[in-house]
Amino acid sequence: MNRNEKFEIGNDPTLSLDIKISKLYSGSQVTRALIGGVPWVGTYIDNVLTDKAQGFAQKRLEAYISELSAQVEELKLQSIAQDDEVIFDLFQSSLDKVAKTKSSEKIKRFASLSASCLIGECSWDETEAALNLVNKLSDIQMEILKIAHQSNGYILVEKIPTVLTSLTKSSSMLFCADLVSKGLLKDQGVSHFDTGAIEMLSSTELNDWFLKRVRSLSSTET
Repeated sequence: MNRNEKFEIGNDPTLSLDIKISKLYSGSQVTRALIGGVPWVGTYIDNVLTDKAQGFAQKRLEAYISELSAQVEELKLQSIAQDDEVIFDLFQSSLDKVAKTKSSEKIKRFASLSASCLIGECSWDETEAALNLVNKLSDIQMEILKIAHQSNGYILVEKIPTVLTSLTKSSSMLFCADLVSKGLLKDQGVSHFDTGAIEMLSSTELNDWFLKRVRSLSSTET
C-alpha cells in the first residue's frame, strides 16, 4: 500500500476508526511482521486486526440497525422530523460509536437516542450530547444511575455492592466519582457531618432526563 492509498483511507469520512486501522494495518507488511513477532500472542493480535476487526464491527452495526428498526416501529414513525444534514450527522456519529463497543445494552441506548432524534423528540444538539454521554458510560454506571433514580432520596455508596455484587466499595466510589463529575449524581456527603465525599449521593435532574432519553426507565418509573 502506497502513501496516497494510506492517505485516502485515513481521510475517508465513511470509514469508522476500527475499519481504518484494519485496512491500514493489513497494508503494512512491516507492522504486521513486528506484531507477528510478539511472543505467544502476536499471531492472535494479527488475526484480530485483520480478519476479525471488520467482522466485529459488522456484527455490532447489524445489532444497531435491528434495534433502531424495532424502536422506530414502536414509536410508530410516520415521517422524519429532521433535515438531511442532521440525519447524516446522526448516523455518522452513532455508527462510529456503535462499531467501537461490544456492549449490546449500549448499542440499544444508541438506537433509542437515534430514534428519538428522528421523530423530533429531541434536537440534534441534545442527541449529540446524549450520544457522547452514553459512549463514556459503562453498563455498570448505568445501573448505578438507575439505582439512584429509584431511591427517591439518596444512596449510600457502601451499599451499592449489595445490589451490584461485582463491585467493591472502592470500585463503587470510583464509578460514582465519575458520575458526579458529569453532573448525573450529586454528592450529598460533603454537606453531612457524619459522611465524607462520595459516600452519600442523590440523583440529579440531568440523570432523570438522560435515563428517559435512553429509555432505561419503565413506564411506571417515568
